[in-house]
Amino acid sequence: MRTSGGGRFTPGPWGCACGSLLPRRELADARGIFCAYVCDECEAEKRAAFRSDIFTDPHYPTIEDIEDDDGNAAMDTLQEVERNMLRLRDLLAKAEAALEHFVAPPGAEQALEDVREAVRELAKAIPSEEEITSFTDAVVTQMHEDADDDED
Repeated sequence: MRTSGGGRFTPGPWGCACGSLLPRRELADARGIFCAYVCDECEAEKRAAFRSDIFTDPHYPTIEDIEDDDGNAAMDTLQEVERNMLRLRDLLAKAEAALEHFVAPPGAEQALEDVREAVRELAKAIPSEEEITSFTDAVVTQMHEDADDDED
């Protein structure tokens, strides 16, 4: 599993989950706290879901104590990974279906077959929806058990 400097899961070379397939990057607030993955196409929309001052004022007021992370950030990251994996499965299925109907121009048949094979191999490498949700459920259960142990 690859991680960025902050220890967050960083997916492979596929594009943004908004569907644009543009390269994505992390959007962080003025304190460096991860907010969302964005690309040039969806950044404004995703920023609009937050108060604008969190991106400019590192001392913005908060209701909760953001220094005391009780696992919510880990849970949010896990849920985002799950959503991205499921989205990737959907995109690969769409790509595979589209490629089956595509007719290569003369001389490009082998290149098209190579692309089809690459998409099939990618699809095999991604866990099934059941495996993804089962893994997420197991991690959440473990997080709750660890939190209960910490309280004892």
